[in-house]
Amino acid sequence: MNNVKDFGAVGDGISLDTKAIQNAIEAGGIAYFPPGTYVCGTLYLRGDGGLELSPGAVLLASSNPKDYNADDFAPFNKIYPTECVSGAHFIIADNVDNIVIRGGGRIDGNRPAFYELPSDIVCSYETITWRPAQMLFIRNCENVTIADVQLTNSPYWSCFLYGCSHVRIDGLRIVNPMHTPNGDGLDIEACRGVTVSNCQIETGDDCIAIRSSSDFGMEHPVAENITITNCILTTVCNAVRIGVGGGLIRRVTMDNCQIIGSRTGFCIATQYWANASLQIEQCMFSNLYIEAKRPFSLHSNAWGRTVGPVTARIENLLFSNIRGTVSAANLIDAYQFGDIRDIVFDNVRLTAAEIAPEAVFQDDDFDYTERTTQAPRAFWLLRNAENISFTRCAIRKEAPLEEVTRLIACVNSTPNGTVAEDKAGGRCP
Repeated sequence: MNNVKDFGAVGDGISLDTKAIQNAIEAGGIAYFPPGTYVCGTLYLRGDGGLELSPGAVLLASSNPKDYNADDFAPFNKIYPTECVSGAHFIIADNVDNIVIRGGGRIDGNRPAFYELPSDIVCSYETITWRPAQMLFIRNCENVTIADVQLTNSPYWSCFLYGCSHVRIDGLRIVNPMHTPNGDGLDIEACRGVTVSNCQIETGDDCIAIRSSSDFGMEHPVAENITITNCILTTVCNAVRIGVGGGLIRRVTMDNCQIIGSRTGFCIATQYWANASLQIEQCMFSNLYIEAKRPFSLHSNAWGRTVGPVTARIENLLFSNIRGTVSAANLIDAYQFGDIRDIVFDNVRLTAAEIAPEAVFQDDDFDYTERTTQAPRAFWLLRNAENISFTRCAIRKEAPLEEVTRLIACVNSTPNGTVAEDKAGGRCP
């Protein structure tokens, strides 16, 4: 293990320690950080090594854009200009294997150095002139461990893994201001064999996003065999997003987790970008508590039917043993009959104590989107959905809520079973 101070790092929160830390990394093995604040620009991890931040150690991103990698440092470093973001990153692991980021310390993206946030909780690009992209950028790596560190103040996505396999994420804490534009917590894209355990994520965008696109170089992207357990997620956006790109997502499981104070629990969409339909299948989500305005939001088209037909499906999903709240309708909204099919809700009981204050009620056939504040006058809406099963599912109303006249509304959909009203708070039928 290489103590970065032995290579000249100062750790005083003022001196630029990039060169010393990179030299410790290049020496091979683990670069060790004793307590202190280490200011640096882009760091490149090498295979069979990584970073260990002791408790009290802070790796602080430089405020100077010149201290970061060039946008074209790698052929597949994708940039999203519409999100006012560069191609710079704080920590990069590209095509290296057997890497570790661990310890009780903190990685701080120094977001306040790049732009101001509005006083209200609204994602805004108005104060951004330049900012780094994904704080941790890990691409095409095998055997990756991220454990027990804290990620905070990322100017953009906090931790991004693309095309990786055999990944273990354990005890990670991600804290980003709730109104950080695109302030995702953990983005897992086109990865295989991933476990996410014992994490607490508080973000201004998706807490955990599972994606499958070709944006970063994979020709036929597949995200599969991903397990999430024992996590607590909080966001003003989607606690769990599944579906961005044109590839395949399958065999995602989530168990024994809590979603607290979020806009949407699960946002699952076949088509997020125009002309890019993504297959989502064989997923199970069980033993959850979901405190969200809209616990379930499943769509063929994330931005509505005007985007056009899709060429892939959402199918064979199970949601079981779930308790939570609802103050805006759950949406299962397919473009054409069968685009969303074979979905099972088993022992899902939700409590409705209020209507979301921003909700605007519309007809059942309104063109709802994943971000909509529009809602039907029902707690569940099914449109063009095939073979949706409800077993032991109920809504308990703790207020009159006269604006909502039905428990479930169906448009070109005939569910198996129904959602009952739990008037006494007893056992679901």
